[in-house]
Amino acid sequence: MVEKGRVPLARLKRTRQWVSGAGSVLRGMLLLALVLAAGLVPAASASAVPLLSRDPFLPPEVVRRLEVERVQEAMAEDPIEVLQLQAIMISGSWSMVNVGGELLRIGESYQGYRLIRILENQAVFAKDGQQIVV
Repeated sequence: MVEKGRVPLARLKRTRQWVSGAGSVLRGMLLLALVLAAGLVPAASASAVPLLSRDPFLPPEVVRRLEVERVQEAMAEDPIEVLQLQAIMISGSWSMVNVGGELLRIGESYQGYRLIRILENQAVFAKDGQQIVV
C-alpha cells in the first residue's frame, strides 16, 4: 500500500518519460520557429520556385539538337562565352586547364578551339588561324 501523499514509483517513471519526450518535441518546435524567424531557411513562395530552363517532356534527341544549336550560337557570338576557363594547373609538361568542366592539356581541343599555350593566369587557344586568350 502506498502512503498518503506519495506517488508510486512506476507512475513517476511514466510521467518523467512523457515529460522528457514532450520537452524534446517542444524544443524541436521552438528551434524550427527560431530558424524560420531568423531567415536561415527561406519560406516557400512563388519567387523561390526555380524556373525550368527547358521543357522536361522533350524527347532526348530534341534536347541534344537544342543543346548543339545553343553551343553553335554561342560560338558564333563570342569565343570567350564558349571557352569558360575555370582553373589552371601549372606543372611543367603536365600543365592543364579546366574549360567548361573538361580538363585539357596542350594540343587538345574543346569545341573546335585547340589549346596551344598555358600561362600562369591565362590560356591561349587557336581556331581558324586566330589566337584567343582566355
